Amino acid sequence: MPFINAVAKIKLSGPARIQGPEEIVLTGGSAGFWVESNGVFGEISIEISCAGFEEKIRIS
Repeated sequence: MPFINAVAKIKLSGPARIQGPEEIVLTGGSAGFWVESNGVFGEISIEISCAGFEEKIRIS
């Protein structure tokens, strides 16, 4: 959706943290966020969800 303006929620699990808020505003259908490692080896999983969309985006 290239013109959507909505709030997306970011959920992170694993040895890292999100730099900034866990809820971000999609402006024109896009947004960005930073992930910081805590220096521990392991798998990081990120899940992004947005109201009105059933499917969630997962990055592992």
